[in-house]
Amino acid sequence: MTILETKLIAAVATSLYTPVNGEEPDSVDEAVTHLALEDFAEDMGCSVKQVEGVLTSCKKKGLVWADAETVGLTPKGFEAYKTK
Repeated sequence: MTILETKLIAAVATSLYTPVNGEEPDSVDEAVTHLALEDFAEDMGCSVKQVEGVLTSCKKKGLVWADAETVGLTPKGFEAYKTK
């Protein structure tokens, strides 16, 4: 994984909008949040355009899933996050 992919996975897992309100998730079900590209860009120290590219890359690698409003870690992405 690239540095930005690692940062995106962490940003998703620890977002304030997760079911555990930004706390460390204990399961993949707790690593789902609102698709807030601007917040992720701020957390990751990059542009929204870069976040969009990293999100696409992570989706292709099977690390995250996303729809129009929500993004979450897949089991593979959650494992990568826990072993960071």
